[in-house]
Amino acid sequence: MELNEFRKKLEQATQGIPCKHPQCINYLSNDYSHSIVKQGNPNDMDTTTDCFIYVFKQKIPNSLMEIIHKISENSQENLKNCIQELLESGFIELHDIKSTDDTVIVFFDNSIVKHFGKIVNGEIISKWGKGLIWKHPVFEVPISYGNIVKYSNGKINIDILEKILNKTMNHLTKQSS
Repeated sequence: MELNEFRKKLEQATQGIPCKHPQCINYLSNDYSHSIVKQGNPNDMDTTTDCFIYVFKQKIPNSLMEIIHKISENSQENLKNCIQELLESGFIELHDIKSTDDTVIVFFDNSIVKHFGKIVNGEIISKWGKGLIWKHPVFEVPISYGNIVKYSNGKINIDILEKILNKTMNHLTKQSS
């Protein structure tokens, strides 16, 4: 099985109940030798956060993280749009070639951001959806995460973050009134 076919099957295997994902991913190894390894205890799974929050929760002040959670609770689509705008506005610097200082990898489908991961000791660790955390090679991820990656040293621009989050919250407040 070639990589893209594996990624399509991986996409299917990671739909549904997250606690079943390890079993489904292990089953795929019968047809494709992969290096995907579950991280942590699945009983400690946090189903309230996604890959963006997983990657940046230690870097973003709690007050701004609360706003991100509110946006996420309102609508995943609003959060996706907010994150897209953050990247387009320079929330973090992105580049095409991985350097030794990089701690973040961002996956794109064309120019649309799809996924975030941490780079730890040269390996990628990421949270898939609101499910489990996995260590994996760059493109051993579901096909929906895209075929383009960019890297970052993970330094965030708090001013841009605050501006975009407040803009998004104002928009949501106007929508609900």
